[in-house]
Amino acid sequence: MERNFSEFSHLLPQNLAKLAFNLTVKVNWLSGQRFWYKRDLRLTNGQHGKQFVLVDAMTGESRLAFDHVQLADQLRRSLKRIAPSEDSGEAVTED
Repeated sequence: MERNFSEFSHLLPQNLAKLAFNLTVKVNWLSGQRFWYKRDLRLTNGQHGKQFVLVDAMTGESRLAFDHVQLADQLRRSLKRIAPSEDSGEAVTED
């Protein structure tokens, strides 16, 4: 039975990449038996994000490397205090 190419076009690598992600992981070793890796996220609003995961290779335990929400909040507050000057492009502090 002869099949049309278009029936299988969804299986081409460039099309599969839209459906599957995190197929490979780049491991970053730390001292001892621990490593971290970055995981891509697809959020419900269509945006993309990242998580950083810390793994203990001896126990198999994994957890977020840091509190992503807390870090984002701290960065947001810091950026409100330091804003770029429109004239010079240099950072100035706002009081």
